[in-house]
Amino acid sequence: MKKVPRVRSLDKTGNANVITLPSEQLLKEGAMKARVVRIGNSRGIRIPKSLIEQCHLHGAVDLDVQQGQLVVRSATKPRAGWDQAFEQMHRRSDDQLFDRESASASRWDRKDWTW
Repeated sequence: MKKVPRVRSLDKTGNANVITLPSEQLLKEGAMKARVVRIGNSRGIRIPKSLIEQCHLHGAVDLDVQQGQLVVRSATKPRAGWDQAFEQMHRRSDDQLFDRESASASRWDRKDWTW
């Protein structure tokens, strides 16, 4: 039975879904090997189900190259963490408008605009 490589790092939210082991270390630990296969004009690898589950990968993923290694992680949501940032800004009273003149309603806003 082949060993599954352990997850060595966490993403920004603390989820263990990033595999970043160097290939030499993977081979020392008896990790699985995968073959690069042709997929149309591209190339791909089949990721074993056990790794997918261990890394909590699903749907879209982000691909990155770091120091010659391919890093695969769950795709980040563009506005992840905004709620917490806005709460902190509000607690510090740092959520005020910079340009109050543009915030004032025009005659058109008051009279003609409807929701």
